[in-house]
Amino acid sequence: EINEHTQVCLRTEVSYCSEACARIDRLCNIVYTMHPRNRYQNAPDFKDIAKDFPNVAKFIDENGKYNFSLQVAIKALSEALLKRDFSLDVVLPTNRLIPTIPQKLNYLHWIEDLLATSLLNKPGSPLVFPSSVIGVDIGTGASCIHPLLGVRLHPDWIFLGTEIDSYSQRYAEDNVKKNSLERCISIIRNQTPSKVLCGVIDVEIKKLGQISFSMCNPPFYEKLEDELGTNRSGHRPAVQRECPGTDVEMVTDGGEVGFVSRMIEDSLIIGKNIVWYTSMLGKQKNLLILKNKLESRGVPTVQTSILTQGRTMRWAIAWSFYTLENAPEMLDKSKKRKRKKGASCESRSFSLEDLPPKLALTTLLHCLKELPSIEVNQDDDTGCITCQALKRSWAGRRRRKRQRLTNEKTCTDVFDSINLKCTITLADGSVVFQLINPCKDVNSLHELFLFCKAELMDKRKHMGKVVNTA
Repeated sequence: EINEHTQVCLRTEVSYCSEACARIDRLCNIVYTMHPRNRYQNAPDFKDIAKDFPNVAKFIDENGKYNFSLQVAIKALSEALLKRDFSLDVVLPTNRLIPTIPQKLNYLHWIEDLLATSLLNKPGSPLVFPSSVIGVDIGTGASCIHPLLGVRLHPDWIFLGTEIDSYSQRYAEDNVKKNSLERCISIIRNQTPSKVLCGVIDVEIKKLGQISFSMCNPPFYEKLEDELGTNRSGHRPAVQRECPGTDVEMVTDGGEVGFVSRMIEDSLIIGKNIVWYTSMLGKQKNLLILKNKLESRGVPTVQTSILTQGRTMRWAIAWSFYTLENAPEMLDKSKKRKRKKGASCESRSFSLEDLPPKLALTTLLHCLKELPSIEVNQDDDTGCITCQALKRSWAGRRRRKRQRLTNEKTCTDVFDSINLKCTITLADGSVVFQLINPCKDVNSLHELFLFCKAELMDKRKHMGKVVNTA
């Protein structure tokens, strides 16, 4: 139960981030964790689970590690966790996508935070939800995982699950009946795959009144070829993991951006009849695309979040046509970072330590001049380096280095014009990066800083090797 958990200020529970924040987080070595209420923050003891669920035992090695590369292993573990921790008897067909329970819980807990925010709960007080919560799960799948977990977390909640695949619909309905949850969960067949909300739940909206939230994990890909992916290096094989998902689960017109865009258009029609519209995303770059689209359509409240589970990250976006006083600028506790007094996004610094200052400037000057589409000048008197870039040519440095090592043709990333202009100087034993045109391109300054820092660290390592050899 939520009230048994540590009370956490709402301002540290609903997260707000953008691509810019994500880059800064990587720069500051921010570690993302699961939602603070997720019961799987600490990995379960697989050997302990195997005592009650023999199907799990055969996928555990002698070191107690679980083989997540096989879908049958994920199926066995998911069914075991649902039974042990939620008293849910669920059958997951092997020819459909197998849900991972921690990821689904992260998404549901984030929706809990959004609903609590809707009531303007006071920071530090217990989470309180609307008296009647109704959720819509778009594309509920064969597992019907979101509604099943949702009603186990909150027995008084009601879920509507939509599904375009008749095979998945039958399994979803069987899973609901097997757990005697027909009173709380209804499965609706969507006869028109191109429709998302409008034309699918119109009758339910009229009958039930206002719906509290909609949720969705849309197909990632625009075409089947996108699913296969590509190797980044000849030495690094692609991730080998079985994926039984069908085209109807994994491919949609326009990919996940196209799907959520159609959802946005429907939300403009439905308006306040749904309080929160939400979706989970598989690609970070799509977060900013959809956020900009919502803002361009005049949606007053937009929230984003990072959902972390194990080595996998997902991104979530939510929007509402209500103006919520405490919704903007909320940051999840696990992502909160402290900034030193006087620190500014418009400047960054890196300590030279034992690296000679003149050698540092010479190294930076040399590596910057090798970059295409960047103009580099140095003041003879002060040694100050001025950089002006028209292309973000320092991005993808590690990939290009791997290509050089494998004698592959080097390709240069091409981005839109960014008009970055900055100075690089020495001060108090540190290299200082300062924007000349403040607030113009803060994100690119951080990326350039990372590039230069990596070059100087390589030089420092090389010096250490020379000293050790001597």
